[in-house]
Amino acid sequence: MYLAGLISVIIPFLFLMMTKEKGYLVAWPIFGTSNQLLASFILLAVSSWLMHMGKKIRIAILPMIFMFVVTLCSLIQMIDPFVRSLVFGWGKQPPSSDIILSGTCGILLLSLSVMLIWEARRVFVPKRVSL
Repeated sequence: MYLAGLISVIIPFLFLMMTKEKGYLVAWPIFGTSNQLLASFILLAVSSWLMHMGKKIRIAILPMIFMFVVTLCSLIQMIDPFVRSLVFGWGKQPPSSDIILSGTCGILLLSLSVMLIWEARRVFVPKRVSL
């Protein structure tokens, strides 16, 4: 019980210690995008539940699509400086720890969200029956 609480405090502490002077400026966009992703995934779960109950899913699926697209755009903007520093800045000055942290977290969040949407398509796209 105490171990889980300790881990949940130590990991963000280490994350903020790896940044430079104002770590909250790096952590806040990551927190915001992960929070918005969580909200869109909850709407995805509600849409799935509504569909299985035989109800109309439009009330939950449209806000989910909007939130998900906006959050993915934000993640891409978060990842962009990291990717540019790796592709175009190779051999020059290495990227700062802030860019590495936000880029790595952004890539992780983006890959997890794409994987979840890929799996959710099985719920919303009916299988084709071959004759």
